[in-house]
Parts: sequence; C-alpha cells; structure tokens
Amino acid sequence: MRCLFVVLIFASLSCNSFSQEHISYNHFYNNPFMYNPAFAGTEDQGQITAVSRLQWAGSDRSVSSAFFTAELPLKKNIAVGGRFYSEKQGLINITSGVLAVAYHLPLSMNSRLDFGISAGASKRTINIENANVSNPDDPAIGSAENKKGGLTGDFGVNYNYKGLNLGMALPSLFGSHNDNTNAN
Repeated sequence: MRCLFVVLIFASLSCNSFSQEHISYNHFYNNPFMYNPAFAGTEDQGQITAVSRLQWAGSDRSVSSAFFTAELPLKKNIAVGGRFYSEKQGLINITSGVLAVAYHLPLSMNSRLDFGISAGASKRTINIENANVSNPDDPAIGSAENKKGGLTGDFGVNYNYKGLNLGMALPSLFGSHNDNTNAN
C-alpha cells in the first residue's frame, strides 16, 4: 500500500502543468495580503502598506515596481482590502488593481480559518516607441497584442494556530495578465 502511494505521488508530479507569471516581492512577510487575500484584516486595526523597488537603475533594461495595499477589518469577522500594483520591465508595463473581501472563522481560542477572494482589472502594454526595431513593417509591432487588459483575481485560504500560519493562494484566477500564448 505504501509503495502504491509513493508511485501515485511520483506519477502525479510527472504530468504536464502550466504555471503563471506572478509578481515577486521579498517583503511579503511584512504584509502577506500582497499574495493571499485571506490575510486581509487579520490585524486588529486597518493597515496601509507601500513598497517600491528599482533594479539596475540607469540601464535601458531597468525594472521598477510599486505596490500599495490597504486593508480594514470590519465587524462580524469580515474584512475588506485593496491592492494596486505597477511594474515596468524594459519595454513592458503592467498595472493592476483589485478589491478583496475576507472572512475569518474562529475555530477555538487559539486557531482560526481565513478565506479571501479578490477581483479587479489588469493591463499590460508594450512601449514600442522606445524599442530598437530592425523591421518596422513587422505586423507584431502595431498589433492589439501589445495592449492587453482583462480581469484578475485571487483566492486564498489560511489556517492560523497561535500565530503560526499555513496558507495557500490561487493567483490569477481569470488568467495571467502576462499570458503570451497565441489563442488562434
């Protein structure tokens, strides 16, 4: 039986899978609401966070990003929050904003189960004006694919026991705003 279980685990790991490009921040431990909407309003008071990052300053391939979150616990174990994100990676600009709602279910004096969901919009653009284009007649240069927007949202769950958190988040529920696949 144990051998069958191990075989099933390895078989499930060998299947094809698809990943999502998602923002990466080193400061998520300061505000886990950046990644998981279930963390909205887990503090006893409202919270506002702003983070900015600039890498490779002075280079034409510099990366700059900014993240802003606001969250507020309401009565009856409900909390609301919002996130705004902007990133520039060379020619690519990504902007998104979401609103979130979370429910915190007390299980005992020392534990609680948190659920959260967020929804909003995102937009990705490619700045062609600053590109060094070898063939200006390339149809991809002026195509609508260079300006892509759509819905974005996350779902998250978190279990808290005496300050220890065990959580999971599903980012980009409606598809990735960085999706570069051809739908034809």
